[in-house]
Amino acid sequence: MRVAIEGCCHGELDAIYASIARAEKEKGFKVDLLLICGDFQALRNTHDFESLAVPAKFRALGSFHSYYSGKKVAPILTIIIGGNHEASNYMWELYHGGWLAENMYYLGTAGSVLVNGLRISGASGIYKSHDLFKGFFETVPYDHSSMRSIYHIRNYSIQKLLLLPPSEQPSSDGPLPYSPLTASPSPFPPSPHPSIFLSHDWPLSIASSPSSSNDVGALIRKKPFFAEEIRDNTLGSKPLLEVLRKVKPRWWFAAHLHVKFAAVWRHDVMEGGGQAIAAAAPVTGGGGATRNPDEILLDDDEDETPMLKVYSNPDEIVMDDEYEDSVAAPSAAVVEAKIDAASDKVEAVETLEVAVDAGAVGTSSTTVAATPLDNPDEIMLDDEDEDEEPHQHPHASTSTLPSSLPSRPPPPVLLDTSSTEGPITKFLALDKCLPNKDYLQILEIPTPLPISPSSPPSLTYDPAWLAITRALHPFLSLSQRQTQLPQPQQLKELVRKEMDWVTKQGLGWSDGKGDGVGEGKVKIGEVQRFWRTAPSQEEGGGGPAAWYTNPQTIAFCDMLQIQNKINPFPPGFVPPPLPWLAEPAPISTSTTAPASAPAPAPAPTDVEKDEDELEVDALVSEEQQEPTKRVGGGLSLPPPVGGGDEEVVLL
Repeated sequence: MRVAIEGCCHGELDAIYASIARAEKEKGFKVDLLLICGDFQALRNTHDFESLAVPAKFRALGSFHSYYSGKKVAPILTIIIGGNHEASNYMWELYHGGWLAENMYYLGTAGSVLVNGLRISGASGIYKSHDLFKGFFETVPYDHSSMRSIYHIRNYSIQKLLLLPPSEQPSSDGPLPYSPLTASPSPFPPSPHPSIFLSHDWPLSIASSPSSSNDVGALIRKKPFFAEEIRDNTLGSKPLLEVLRKVKPRWWFAAHLHVKFAAVWRHDVMEGGGQAIAAAAPVTGGGGATRNPDEILLDDDEDETPMLKVYSNPDEIVMDDEYEDSVAAPSAAVVEAKIDAASDKVEAVETLEVAVDAGAVGTSSTTVAATPLDNPDEIMLDDEDEDEEPHQHPHASTSTLPSSLPSRPPPPVLLDTSSTEGPITKFLALDKCLPNKDYLQILEIPTPLPISPSSPPSLTYDPAWLAITRALHPFLSLSQRQTQLPQPQQLKELVRKEMDWVTKQGLGWSDGKGDGVGEGKVKIGEVQRFWRTAPSQEEGGGGPAAWYTNPQTIAFCDMLQIQNKINPFPPGFVPPPLPWLAEPAPISTSTTAPASAPAPAPAPTDVEKDEDELEVDALVSEEQQEPTKRVGGGLSLPPPVGGGDEEVVLL
């Protein structure tokens, strides 16, 4: 299966699909699947800006709304995880996963699916230690703080991901020795097939551990402001490192840091306590601190040491009126990082590249020490989160992206990933979607079930993930305090019990053996179908404080027979049948969003709950489940793409 991987999307869907189409035409092949590693920005209308954590001057509607409205349809099955610049109100509607638009599937806050039997799992958001052990307490409308905390990854999600079957990988030296660092807590046997993991953040140590074969020197030359974090082993996400060690996916794709970086993580190399490589590359500049020019800096987050010298980012577009003759023209060739699995080295190979549009902005090929003046790409704020600066095109307005955005970015390169020598994880991080950026890569990845040239890939539920979701659902906390999870052995037993339930309900493996071979019995499109909730930009209406009960989330919860805790209907309200199952079908409803709906009730306080004192068996019972997040309020379901004229309003 040919898989295109894209780094940070930032709403540039038109450019991404155009780039893939160009590569298909020039290389003579067809891409079967697109994976997007966060900062997707599924903005349905301008009201969603109020749930997007970017400064007002960086707000750009992008092209997603055209796909949401049905004006355009994604030409390739697209699987998405979230980052730290998202329309979080919409992503929350689909916490368990669902279609953001036709042919665009969001994995959810954490999730796992099968594409022709190939497991694709992922974690949305980024790591911030102060929110890791909290529950999902944020509600619409978000304030300054909750708009940021909502995309911070939670330990609850990590513990679910750790229960996934690890990839079974051969080792020339026999079975790996037991180590508490790498032993999987999963109740499932190792999967005989490789898997893919998607994240926005990088796993901690991927650039610094002896387990990782990479060109860290080249990374520091591109991004000198990473040198200190690499040496201190603080670059990346601690929770994702645990997932890397224990789930052992064959491929791991990420974004976030706006640079292309390839590495091979060897699971049979002891990490020596995870110590960083101390002498990866020298930091020049007289010992002065360096700064990421893509990062939004806050007054209370800056180092007290004065900055003696800053570096210009050679990979960054120069903004506004400053890109003239000072930048180089686009090159006719690019150096790609290619993973050589046989030797576990990352080697540079020059590949032919077609020049981008004449209007595209080039970049310098060398690092230039700048004077300690303001970086034109850097935003100095006194009240913003420390998370990195969002993507901004030089000509972006405050409402929509320019129509002149280059539709011909550099074509990707097809890499050979057929080697099975391991046990390894091949890591690849990509840049953001801009001209002359390494934001797109096409790989040939084998699947357990063959891809038919005459039909799209088969997207099915992952039975293991369904069992994990049912087992941990009673512990899904909607308050600041996360419900205490059972001990690992208890979790294993709960998941095994739920796997039996999944199998008996006909939601298991297509071959009926339950051994994790093949694909799931249930195609996602048979249960969840894309349905517009908020009005599209073209329709108008709605409001920034509106919240919606998404029929796709209802369908997922109904399939698993679990309580819907995500924007549920008011207590006592009996919802109508799912819109696509109702008679007569299809149903069309008012496009007026519930802007006048009462504000959601505050999350239950810790005093109202005593889950920590309850036994596991009591916690999993329906009577002891945590109160739902929403009470009161009415809502209406806008029509799906191609809906009829009959109006149904839910009150």
